[in-house]
Amino acid sequence: GGTKFVGFQGAQWYSVHIDDLSPANEFSFDLPDAFNHSISEIFGTYPTCDATANSYSNAIPQFCASRKLCSLIQKAASRLQDTEKNSHRTTERIGLLLNLIPCDDSSNSGERKFHHILIEHISSVLQERDDGMPDSKNWAFHESLESRKLRQGGTFRNCLSRKFDEVIVPIFAEILSTIDKNYNLSLIHDAPNQSSLIAQFWLGIFANSQICKFSYNDIALKRQQQSYRSRVPGIGALLALPEYRCKFPFSWLVKDTIDSQWDNATALATQTEVSLDTQLYDMVAATSLGAFVNDDIFTSHPGECVNLYQLYLSDFINSVYRTTSDDEIKLVYQTIDSEVQKIAPYHDLLRKLVAVHVSYDTVKAHIQQFHQLICLEPRIVDELTAKFSHSTSEMNYAYFAVQEMLTILTPNFDQWDQHTVQNWIRKLHKVGSVVEAVLSFKTEPNSKAEELKINNRYKWQRMCVIKMFAEHISLNFTENEIIISAKRLWTFLAKPNFQSKATLQKVKKVMDSLDQNVRQTWKVHDPQQLECVEGSVQSQSEMKHAKFRLSCRSFFMEVISTLCFERNMPNPPEPDLVMLLMDIVFAEGKSTRILSPFNNEKADPAPVIRSYLLQLLLEFSSTEVRDLLEVYFARSQDLARQDQELYVLCVQCFEDAIYKQSVENLTVENKFKYALEMIINNYDTFQSFNGTVTLEYLEAIAFLRYGLSLTATVISECYQDDYYYDVLQHEELTHLFYVVESVCLNGYYPQPHEFLTKFVVRRFGMQFLKKLVNQPAFEWLIPPHLKPKEKKSTTIDPFVLYGQSYKDVREAVALLLCGSDVAELETALKKLDTSNSLVFTLTLYQQVTVQAKEVPDKAVHFLIDFVQNCAILSNEMRYVTATLIHDKAGCLLAKLRIDQNSPLYSCLRDVVIHSAVVFSHKHSEAFLQPFFKLMYSPASMKGVYFPTMPDDALFHAMNILAGSYYKCPRGHPYHIGECGRAVVQASCPECGAKIGGERHALTAGNIPVQKGDKTQVGHVLGSPDKRSILSEPERSLSPSGCALLRLLLHAVLVWTSCNADDNHSAELSDLVHPGVPGGYIAQFFWEHLQRDMEILSRSLNLSKDDTALIVHSILKYISQLRHFPACEASLTSKALREKWEKEFYQACVHPVLQDVQRHHQRALDLIASDDSQEHDILFFTIYEKMPVHIGDIQPALWRYRARITLEHLAHSLQNTGKTLVLL
Repeated sequence: GGTKFVGFQGAQWYSVHIDDLSPANEFSFDLPDAFNHSISEIFGTYPTCDATANSYSNAIPQFCASRKLCSLIQKAASRLQDTEKNSHRTTERIGLLLNLIPCDDSSNSGERKFHHILIEHISSVLQERDDGMPDSKNWAFHESLESRKLRQGGTFRNCLSRKFDEVIVPIFAEILSTIDKNYNLSLIHDAPNQSSLIAQFWLGIFANSQICKFSYNDIALKRQQQSYRSRVPGIGALLALPEYRCKFPFSWLVKDTIDSQWDNATALATQTEVSLDTQLYDMVAATSLGAFVNDDIFTSHPGECVNLYQLYLSDFINSVYRTTSDDEIKLVYQTIDSEVQKIAPYHDLLRKLVAVHVSYDTVKAHIQQFHQLICLEPRIVDELTAKFSHSTSEMNYAYFAVQEMLTILTPNFDQWDQHTVQNWIRKLHKVGSVVEAVLSFKTEPNSKAEELKINNRYKWQRMCVIKMFAEHISLNFTENEIIISAKRLWTFLAKPNFQSKATLQKVKKVMDSLDQNVRQTWKVHDPQQLECVEGSVQSQSEMKHAKFRLSCRSFFMEVISTLCFERNMPNPPEPDLVMLLMDIVFAEGKSTRILSPFNNEKADPAPVIRSYLLQLLLEFSSTEVRDLLEVYFARSQDLARQDQELYVLCVQCFEDAIYKQSVENLTVENKFKYALEMIINNYDTFQSFNGTVTLEYLEAIAFLRYGLSLTATVISECYQDDYYYDVLQHEELTHLFYVVESVCLNGYYPQPHEFLTKFVVRRFGMQFLKKLVNQPAFEWLIPPHLKPKEKKSTTIDPFVLYGQSYKDVREAVALLLCGSDVAELETALKKLDTSNSLVFTLTLYQQVTVQAKEVPDKAVHFLIDFVQNCAILSNEMRYVTATLIHDKAGCLLAKLRIDQNSPLYSCLRDVVIHSAVVFSHKHSEAFLQPFFKLMYSPASMKGVYFPTMPDDALFHAMNILAGSYYKCPRGHPYHIGECGRAVVQASCPECGAKIGGERHALTAGNIPVQKGDKTQVGHVLGSPDKRSILSEPERSLSPSGCALLRLLLHAVLVWTSCNADDNHSAELSDLVHPGVPGGYIAQFFWEHLQRDMEILSRSLNLSKDDTALIVHSILKYISQLRHFPACEASLTSKALREKWEKEFYQACVHPVLQDVQRHHQRALDLIASDDSQEHDILFFTIYEKMPVHIGDIQPALWRYRARITLEHLAHSLQNTGKTLVLL
């Protein structure tokens, strides 16, 4: 150190600090040593090969690592960041370390102590650090170049000492944070002596580098810059758990090691006959932990090993079970311990540790439900603690907890006012799912658990009956007779078996008695004359009694469907019970009655075949209830005025049951295997029909319908997913198509063939069918008798929705194109005015643009001149019309890189044209200006919030959910709850990048999300293929409403982008975020339009062709709407956008969406009545417009039925226009 000078006499001399000349002490080292050795060499280590040695070796004899660490305890401890609740641990930790790390390491006892192992770990990390540095021995030289540090240190030796500490302290702190997790350091400090078994276990784990791993790469944030975390998480901060003092040394490391082998052990156990506990034990025994635990030191002390097992079980429970109740922990402890004793009854420590994990997996579901019950009713813990003071061989606390819960919830009929009843019902609803889950657990026959389960089921079913009674009757009627009957029900149903006739008869008896009592109280007579129909009752009492009987019927039906035909029951109800129900609905003298608990129920004016009982029976396998089904069918046949109605009802019920019992989300391969099985097993029964309809025959039709439906779905998935030709090479798939073709072409009845064709069209569209039949493998798909005699393809004209005026103009244009005089066209146009002039434009599109190849050029030029002088067309409409006529060569959508023969192309093309025509036609309406501006001046939409574009969902979430938000390296946001800091690594669900982190340090590339609303203007949906195919709501828009408005937006954008020059393309690109190249902009919007159509189709449960008809209906409705909302349409703010969306939906979309079925049927009727479709027998057959011969039952049995999907149900509920009550 120092500075070199030259004296007056020419000799060299040095200026140095006096401290640099003094000898090194035990905390320091001489300067020459620092320049010749790396930090790891200076620090030194203990030899790891000899477990009992404590001979310390390093490069500088006078340096003592133990003394150095002792001097750095406070610095290292201060880096640990404990939670506020555990702040006292900082001072405790320093005291522990001062006792564990001696300043004088001169003892020669030969024992390996805590500080020896600590030095080994630090030395190992330092060695790893130095190995990664190209010039680790030049650290002192590099430090000498830091003038700032030299000025701060005062002396060079002091600077080097500081640098040495800067390297050691972070490593020391990181190791300390690990070994003191959950107060683990106290275990070694408080051990009776270093030779005790718990101390040997602690030190053995700490010394094992395979179990207790420390790596420089894990400690350093950036290896190249040698940077460390300034703060290290301390007690409780790692998992943000309540304060917990572990009892077993390094219990979390032991747990992690065993858990790491779990998946492999489970997989192997399922493939072999070896039990899971044995498989897991063998795999853990092969690890470093297994070798350590199986050491003679632990196996030779069975008594102390039992104590260690108990300590580990306690720690394990605290790591997986969150509660602050010691009594609850004790109950869970006893539950798992009883299972462990079954698996590992001997004093084998490792086997018991493994058994803890296996036992927990066995009773995990029980424990979770047990905890849920305690959260709902904390008093259960006290009751169970008082009953059970120690473990037994069968600790079924979940069943005991249910027993206690049901005892607490026993109804008190002395306090049965409406407020009390409502509170009691709420409590039952809260515990219902938990109780049902516990009662569904499997139990050993003749066990205590089985006995408890049966008794709990009895009591729970009693409560369910009383709850149903209260919901339907007690809450609506307050008479004393009601309370008395509820109490009688409770008494009669002591041990109910609702699958038996006797139990249901008790319910009927109580209800009959109740009806008699209330009739006497209300002075009502002749109950058979009462009907719950307007005008059928005379007095107020009679009306009240009619409502009362209606409530009683509802109660009775719920009891039957929920309890008598309970879905989770392994067997169907007893035959006597089913016969009782049949006797109720099939009255004497070939009459029927409603399913009712009353014996004096009036018979129906005319026999009615109800499917309710049939549907309940089919909840079970048809083979199990075959005899009962036959009885039901026979009795129904005796009553049916028209057998056809009964047969259709049976087929539909069978088909519904098949769908319920079928496996959801089948793969394509499983679908065609299942379809093949259904068709082969049932086709012979169908073909052997001799005129007598049997239940077996109807069931075969249902299975055939399902098999053909699956076949159509397989064809669609194979063909539309770009691996059509590959799967055709699959032998079983080829066999399926061969069998189906044979069934369709060689069968006696044509209905199966027609059904398959109908299903393909109604689910996937007419254009898809036409595309299919052009493939050699599917030429047979259209029945021969439905194929047109001429090979001229008939195209459905969707614009016939505009009625007779459109047909008249279309006919006049067709005559003009055939050479007739223009007078016919002029006459037709005179009937139009400016309000419906768009039909002329749509006609020219349909007759000229679509049929371009058949229109002569001369006619095209004449029509262009005619349009320019047409008085009923505005300038905007003239532009659109002329553009369509010029598109004779089909170049309007030439910018799209798509197959114009694809099934969806013509469907979407019509929607695009219709949208452009309608919004051009309505150019003067201020409310529709967003669409008009996008068509003619897209630059004016810059800075505008586009309709249906999502808000910044993250901004809203950050204001609702506690915690913190971060972004993965690719910008996808994610949330960390509780303390909001990273404690574990995971994978981004969007892109798979690493997210989260460890010990409150984020993984590289992850960054916190800055707060603030980041809702963007313009088009912000991103890539079309990244969008979900599920309909989603947006602000006040329903899912289907949002999908439809978004479809109209993209249709307009497709029109604009396909007709835009380079400047307009650039303007459109500026509106899209993230940006899209101008040359790709048209394709970008087209792909979004395709996705919109797919989403809307799923939501409406219609094919894409039929969905397009609904879109055309809405566009027609908009074109004919005369008054639009007086709403600001600038969309320059989020609030304005939301208001405009709501008004647009209510005024333009909701009137059609609220009754989709009616508008769809009306569109089909208009198309069917179109003269151009009169010879298309295929269309009439597919949409079932063909006349049916009287007495022919086959067409009715093979009618198309649309399956109700969850999305379609949501659409129906959200667009009813009514306020629905949440049940």
